[in-house]
Amino acid sequence: MRAAALILLAFLSAATATAGDAVPGAARIVTLALPRPLVAEQDAWIMITLGPIGHAQVDIRTADGRLLGSAVPFGQHQGAAGGTHVIPLPADAVRGDHVTLRLTITQPGAPSRAPTAAEVRDVAVTLGRP
Repeated sequence: MRAAALILLAFLSAATATAGDAVPGAARIVTLALPRPLVAEQDAWIMITLGPIGHAQVDIRTADGRLLGSAVPFGQHQGAAGGTHVIPLPADAVRGDHVTLRLTITQPGAPSRAPTAAEVRDVAVTLGRP
């Protein structure tokens, strides 16, 4: 009986964890391919499209944790999408033909967590003219 209870408890814990619950301190890892190789003196930007995130912000960091910027939708009505935000991408954050980013949601009074697909709808890299 005890073994059955432990198996049931493990199953319920796994089902709950996969139901979209936020894991405190976790980040969403995104690896983006550049549309073409980055050349000297060329600008690059991260374009991040947000869904409704309330009074939170999305922090964008490099794979090693360096903060590149934050997307903060000011003046949005409750439940409204957060728009598209543009964050400069330093050339030294690019590794070959890609960049790896760590996305986290931060909000007052709560630990940071990974954003859901509804909160961060799209992330892309765009390049300026060389």
